[in-house]
Amino acid sequence: ALIARASAPKGLLSLSDISALTGFARTGTVVREMLKDPAFPKPVYLGGREPRYFSGEVFRYFDRRRAML
Repeated sequence: ALIARASAPKGLLSLSDISALTGFARTGTVVREMLKDPAFPKPVYLGGREPRYFSGEVFRYFDRRRAML
């Protein structure tokens, strides 16, 4: 299911999904710093309290970060 959401450009990813994709703990420093980055995609809330992120935007963010290395 995660692969299907991640591969769809308009698929929505939770913080748990992003954590699984990156390998970093959801509550860890790396993910917290990533969320504070102004370049990171803005969350979407669908009636719940947990933020969701468009997968296409998340992967573009990862690509830009990778290009800076």
